[in-house]
Amino acid sequence: MHADEALRFLAGHRASEKESQIADPLAPRRIDSDLDLAFEAPVEALTSEANPPHWRKNDVRSQLLAWSAQSPSVAELASRLSLPLGATRFLVDDLATQGYLRVGTPLDESSTVDERRELINRTLRGLRALRDAEPPTVNV
Repeated sequence: MHADEALRFLAGHRASEKESQIADPLAPRRIDSDLDLAFEAPVEALTSEANPPHWRKNDVRSQLLAWSAQSPSVAELASRLSLPLGATRFLVDDLATQGYLRVGTPLDESSTVDERRELINRTLRGLRALRDAEPPTVNV
């Protein structure tokens, strides 16, 4: 699923619960969670055979779960999937609420030197990947 398709998917979640029930009673409902999704928060995929996802392989949620196996940050996921950060945070929140992902806490004052070093290294790898990536083609 491309970014524009993901945005269409997200547009369906913006309606109020009452409006979405009228429009489509089987549509998934948005549940506001208490997750504080910082862009640097690590995301981990949770494997569960008891609750497997039933999405198409090219669905952005499947792609997000696949990339989450490497425990990237929310910002890394957004970059890898070419999605806006806000859309990625929404999807991560939704998948965490459904039990497919676990969102870790970002670093704070109590973080170890090794944890801080790992964050710096991941950030540098991400910046290098962005630098080395080919620019997207624009269809006019």
